[in-house]
Amino acid sequence: MPLCDPDRHPQDDLLIAAALCWFSKDFKDAKPELAKRAWEISQELCELHGLEPSEAILQLESC
Repeated sequence: MPLCDPDRHPQDDLLIAAALCWFSKDFKDAKPELAKRAWEISQELCELHGLEPSEAILQLESC
């Protein structure tokens, strides 16, 4: 499944990336493999927009 969806607004990508970032943090100990994959997807989405996950979160907070 492609991460880049031309019908999705870029801000939605940042929201998804931030949610995955938080998920990866919250489940790091309980579900480490799932948390790792969530982090990887978050990074991939952010890279599509030239950002790091932390930058995506800061950009969302400034909205």
